[in-house]
Formats: sequence, C-alpha cells, structure tokens
Amino acid sequence: MAEPKRESAGCVGFVTVRRSAEHGYFGGYLIVNFHGRPLEFHCTLPVKPSRAQEILFGRTLDDFICGEQITKALVSKAKLNTNLIFTDCMAAISSRLVSDHPIAMLQPRADSSQAEPGLAIPISAADNLAHFRLGDYDLSVSSRFAGDEAIFKQRWHELKLDVDLHEPFERIAEALLEAHPAARAA
Repeated sequence: MAEPKRESAGCVGFVTVRRSAEHGYFGGYLIVNFHGRPLEFHCTLPVKPSRAQEILFGRTLDDFICGEQITKALVSKAKLNTNLIFTDCMAAISSRLVSDHPIAMLQPRADSSQAEPGLAIPISAADNLAHFRLGDYDLSVSSRFAGDEAIFKQRWHELKLDVDLHEPFERIAEALLEAHPAARAA
C-alpha cells in the first residue's frame, strides 16, 4: 500500500521534461516552499521510445511520454502534496488527462532560449490550450480542464509566492544534466 502524501502548506511543484536525440527523454520534478527553497526532488532515468511507439503514437508521442508517463510518474512518486504544479514543457500538460493534479504551462520569457546544449523541450500535438495571466506570468492549461485556471488564480492569491517561476526550471535542467552526464555530451 502506498504511503499517503504529507500535506505541506505553501509548497509548489515544478516539472519539466527534456529530450536528447541520442538518449531519450529525461524528467525532473522539484517541489519548493513559497520562498523557493527545495523540499523534494525526483528525476527519471532516460525514457527511449521504441520504433513501434514512434510509429503508433506519431505526432502524439511527446504528449504520451512527457505527460502520461514521465510527469504522471514523477508527481505520483512525490511524498508532498503541492498547491500548484507548473511546467515549461507543453507536452507535460497532457498528464492532466490521467491525473487529478491541475498543471499549468509557464510561457517562456521573451529573452530566454530555454535550451541546454544537446537537450530540447518537447512540444505537444495539442493546440487546445486556455491562456491566462497570473501576476507577471503568462500561463496555459488544457482547455479540457479550463476550470484549472480558477484553481490556479485562487491558490496563487492564497499562497503569496515569493518565487520567480522561471528560475526553478533552470535548477531542474542543471540537476538533470548532473544526474545524467551522458546527456551533456550529446
């Protein structure tokens, strides 16, 4: 029987997935408190789809691997319940189809490349996103779960986060490269 998740007031999750052409997909999930201090971190081993999966899933392969496999597994593995989950990987939003955890994609800054050498942020085949604004940030949720926007706005107001929402993704990307040095050489 799985251990119940601990409640932690004011914690927020950041999940991302990166793809290496040679090694496959790497995922990381960082949970921080409302000041940005890390509380929990998980990462995956590389996930390399088979040729059959590439053929059968076609343009929805990134959504399946990033959302339904990697993001769902990382969030399920966490010991802490988060108030909000953010991602910078559009394909990770598809985790909402197989999970009760609302997730919003943070739009990249206009001045950022968001790419590490040899790694790419997977894209999504879905184009059905509902866009909204929280403070200084532009976010998107799956339009199938447009009610998630209200959840994010309410919890955002309650939490009063003192965190740059873009910065944790930089930490996760560095941690993934540290955990999987072969990806750095790709």
